[in-house]
Amino acid sequence: MTKVTGRESRQKSAKRTDLLEAAQRAMAEHGTAVRLNQVAEHAGMTSGAILYHYPDLQDLLVDANRAGMERFYTERVAALEGINDPAERLTVTITSGLPVGQDDEEVRLLCALGGEAARNTIYAVLLTALFDRQVAMYQTL
Repeated sequence: MTKVTGRESRQKSAKRTDLLEAAQRAMAEHGTAVRLNQVAEHAGMTSGAILYHYPDLQDLLVDANRAGMERFYTERVAALEGINDPAERLTVTITSGLPVGQDDEEVRLLCALGGEAARNTIYAVLLTALFDRQVAMYQTL
């Protein structure tokens, strides 16, 4: 049995993060019907190298979407830290959920998922969970 060291674990985690971010960029550019070679191009890897880490492209895309949604939500929550004024909290909550520009990849990804959710149960569940968390965030204001 091979023992995984802390360094190897960190390297695997960093590679996984790189893959998720590459998949997010590829989906933002090509939509949810993105192909493996498009993700590989964004990752700077071969398709085979990606399949080594994620034998099923759909699993990579789901994980990438989940990670993107988690980052979107946690960044919004973090933006509220230290703000006590209710009006300012509401303003920050609203503005942190808006696109930062025309090429905002996170929002483009969420919009693409919204369109795909009617056909993909997993994406529908992910979006519903994000919606519920955001409703709860507004309720704490």
